[in-house]
Amino acid sequence: MSKRLKFSAFDTLFFREARPMESVGAKPLEGRFPPTARTVAGAVRSVIGEAMQVDWQAYRDGKATQQAVRDIIGAAEVDGIGKLELRGAFPMLGEERLYPVPLHLLGKENHYVRLQCGTAVMCDLGKVYLPEKPASAKDDVHLQGAKPLENCWLTVADLMRVLSGSSPEKIIQQDELFQAEARLGIALDSGTRSATEGKLYQTVHARVRDDVSIGVDVAGVPDTLKLDAVLRLGGEGRFAHVASTQVQALPLADKSKDAQGLLLMLCTAADFSGNWLPSGFMPVIDKDGATVWQGEIAGVKLTIQCAVLGKSQREGGWDMQRHQSRPAVSLVPAGSVYFCKVEGDLQHAVQQLNGKKIGNEMTLGRGELAVGYW
Repeated sequence: MSKRLKFSAFDTLFFREARPMESVGAKPLEGRFPPTARTVAGAVRSVIGEAMQVDWQAYRDGKATQQAVRDIIGAAEVDGIGKLELRGAFPMLGEERLYPVPLHLLGKENHYVRLQCGTAVMCDLGKVYLPEKPASAKDDVHLQGAKPLENCWLTVADLMRVLSGSSPEKIIQQDELFQAEARLGIALDSGTRSATEGKLYQTVHARVRDDVSIGVDVAGVPDTLKLDAVLRLGGEGRFAHVASTQVQALPLADKSKDAQGLLLMLCTAADFSGNWLPSGFMPVIDKDGATVWQGEIAGVKLTIQCAVLGKSQREGGWDMQRHQSRPAVSLVPAGSVYFCKVEGDLQHAVQQLNGKKIGNEMTLGRGELAVGYW
């Protein structure tokens, strides 16, 4: 059974981007919101361990008295997070999960248009299908200059409207969730507890609004375990409160009358080993002489016609077992969409794929899908 954990900030929060603290340059280290999968996984494991009254030193030493904890949350010397499986992290507004705006939705001053899979054209990629505006929207003066709505969010009801072929009622802007707050810090000598000469740094924290929290759905937690605690979360050890609430399942999008294919949207960033394609998809030439990519997800045979992808998301982190930085990886960002053709019944394929996860490290919550129509 899954639990939804809500992390509510007491003050500001700071989740560092992939650049190291000692990176040279005038640009401050930007925070990100919501935090990365590994940051949330570490917090979840810590909360569960404390709820199980773990002896952390005995846990680290691998003593048998702590084996029950190690079975559930895993251990640093073993890959993975034990029996746990995450979905998220994601912002929450009140009790409702928010989803990134699909990047095929373009907007300008409350006017919206969805990109469609266009006709095959020759370009630097060869002969491929590229996303384009519908013909009816190309001369619409209200949509001149419309662009993807990055760093914006939707309620689940509005996400279903977009995936069903309609327009959202409200776009939630980033500044409606938190305000960026610049900070200046100085390094300390851990031995003398005094300031280190010349070691200044700049960070940008997120001051989260009162009704906004960070959510993550966690499977593999004993039902009897009560998760309600205060912990340090993210960079600089800022305090947050965590409590459990009810998981809300992702609904199915309504099928539009003129649906031609299936739309895969990433609700969370996906790790495809540095590639833009899910593993197992291979290029083939279709009847029009254009390159498409064929493969299978969860038993559904798909042909990817084209995609609308955001900027590659870089993610690093700290390896606590080896006491060193993790190699930074490139992820396909949340909100990216893939236009697919389906072998078989379209509506059945949507039911099979909706809510599934794809790519590497799925137990961390990477690669969660919401599925619609185009």
